[in-house]
Amino acid sequence: MIRLACEQQHAQTKGQLCAGCAHLLAYASERIARCPHGETKPTCRNCPIHCYRPDERAQITDVMKFAGPRLLAGGDPDALKHLFLARKTVAARPEPPAGEGALGK
Repeated sequence: MIRLACEQQHAQTKGQLCAGCAHLLAYASERIARCPHGETKPTCRNCPIHCYRPDERAQITDVMKFAGPRLLAGGDPDALKHLFLARKTVAARPEPPAGEGALGK
């Protein structure tokens, strides 16, 4: 989604991200990798834990609003899966495995 939004909104060379989008992608990848829900992670909208800082959360929201409909219209299987998972909710924060700390906000 970030690549699509960057290519179409920031007029970058195809396959290259601008510095801001590259930072956002690295940040989002780190947050997802550290998610305590792991493989059972719900969509961020339905998650009881908001692990993105407010500025990055607003940027990701903008990216999703732009790229989401374009990916769905193109029949992207990951976008369809995300839409399906958006209905899934999670009740509570899972306990971290022994020896692991918080997300380090």
